[in-house]
Amino acid sequence: MQRLLLIGTKEWFEVQTSLTTAGYEVRLLSPDERQLSEEFEAFAPDALLLELADDLLVLQHVRRLLRSQLNAHPIPILALARRAHLNPPHLIVGVDDFLMPPYAADELVARVQMLLWRFQQVDSQHRVQVGGLIIDLAHRSATADGQLLSLTLREFQLLEFLMTHRCRVFTRESLLMQVWGLHFEGDERVVDATIKRVRAKLPPSYAALIETVRGLGYRFVPESHASF
Repeated sequence: MQRLLLIGTKEWFEVQTSLTTAGYEVRLLSPDERQLSEEFEAFAPDALLLELADDLLVLQHVRRLLRSQLNAHPIPILALARRAHLNPPHLIVGVDDFLMPPYAADELVARVQMLLWRFQQVDSQHRVQVGGLIIDLAHRSATADGQLLSLTLREFQLLEFLMTHRCRVFTRESLLMQVWGLHFEGDERVVDATIKRVRAKLPPSYAALIETVRGLGYRFVPESHASF
């Protein structure tokens, strides 16, 4: 399930309800710098919805926070802006999309879906597909050419992360942080072992899409599959 972090002081009930109904896990947060830093670590959001304030200090802090996450994957920002924020337009440079009030529920959900498609290739049904390899984020299941894959939760999470951040090389340390979490007490060898198990459960043609980059880590490269 994709995770959305809503940052602002407005009444979020209608927005949260619309996004939750659409299948997202949503968390609300006031624009407090300390809370923001802690929540990024604990919640690991896939996208941010940010209510822009007049002084833009929250946006500036979010930008700094994202820049500080050196090993983290890109997190798109959808800004809920007012017309005043567009003049001059450089005030919202750094956001990936924006909406102005009133926020229609269907348009808001569609904008979030498009952001996640652009950044992670997640479709409106919360699925990621590469050829015949499909992962269903809502139901935590994966199939290859129509056959259900018997993946543990951690194996699924690792495959999900690599498929939604394709073509990028991730170190073992980075994968530990993104998949196992900051407080995992094991070492990097668990990444190698989990990669090996995932490959063993995939048909050979799909297992080959998880590439080992010698001296660096791993990446998922769909272009190496000739039938795509």
